[in-house]
Amino acid sequence: MRHMLICLLCLAGCAEKPLAPIDPVPVPDPGTLATCCASQDHWPLAVVEMAEATSLWIVPATRAVKLRPSYLEDQTGAQDHLIDQAQVLDLILMSNHSRLSGAGGDGFFGHSALFLGGEGEMRALGLWDHPAVTPHHAMLRQGSVAIEALDEGVHLSHRSDLLEADAAALFRLERVSTARKRAVVLHLLAQLGRPFDQSFRLDNGAPLYCTELIHDALPEARFPQRESYGRVVIWPDEIASQSLLGTTGFRFVTYVEGGDGGWRTGSADLMASRILAAWPADGD
Repeated sequence: MRHMLICLLCLAGCAEKPLAPIDPVPVPDPGTLATCCASQDHWPLAVVEMAEATSLWIVPATRAVKLRPSYLEDQTGAQDHLIDQAQVLDLILMSNHSRLSGAGGDGFFGHSALFLGGEGEMRALGLWDHPAVTPHHAMLRQGSVAIEALDEGVHLSHRSDLLEADAAALFRLERVSTARKRAVVLHLLAQLGRPFDQSFRLDNGAPLYCTELIHDALPEARFPQRESYGRVVIWPDEIASQSLLGTTGFRFVTYVEGGDGGWRTGSADLMASRILAAWPADGD
């Protein structure tokens, strides 16, 4: 409660401003980065199973509780910095501890989305007049630039809603042809309305969670998978760390983070340090 009140006081009435540059951080050790997201599995399995049994209301309920404003949600400069650099099928990873769902979870990055772009990008791909795209003309023209899976299901997201986050990073898929981009965009649009996977399992059919949506659309991205609590999962943090190590199809483009009334850009090393700090070593 004290932390929440302090955050609210700091953010109340503040104007957008740059944060001071951060001191250089050490280059993360590749070995440490490669194993940073090893599943801690520190909760008793019975607790996890009980949470899964009640996930239909727990997931939306915890997401509905907003503890404080997120640091980037009103930072239009940060949003412009990220979105204006984005290209079709770029990966956006987000860290947000302003809601109970994020504050109570492990790790740094907790959510992911894919950038689709708007009218200009769809015209460049030759898809603007495609029957799968025309029903979404209004939303695309009004700033819905990405697709994501959240508790309301798979949907298009406006740029301002997308970056209700404390930090965000942009990654680019390498060596993807225009024809492949068209096919993936059409595949993604066909997923709109699919329910959210409250149990976070890769093998349970129609429902999709955030990284599962992207893995399903882009298997060539080679997302790292691991077993946690008896299920195969894809951690957003591990996507980021393995992408920095060159083992996925995505490469780092830029990183932004917010703070007390401002924001700054950061290096890949700074982002890696945030991830490592959120995954303490065994026994810590």
